[in-house]
Amino acid sequence: KEGYTGFHMGDFNVECATIDPTDVLKIAKTVARALAVYGTPAFKEMIQNCMSQDLSWKGPAQNWEKVLLGLN
Repeated sequence: KEGYTGFHMGDFNVECATIDPTDVLKIAKTVARALAVYGTPAFKEMIQNCMSQDLSWKGPAQNWEKVLLGLN
């Protein structure tokens, strides 16, 4: 979700041989949005939202275990 844990830039051109001007524009607009939020209460809230996420392997490992046990 935009502004909850960070800023979304959208999809980028995956052709790495050239620089796509629309990709550059997406990055520039996102950096401008980030600079506008930096140091505000909303920015501090975004930091807390990021830090409170469970990014451990606990959930995925339990799901994988269920899949494996279901193979019997």
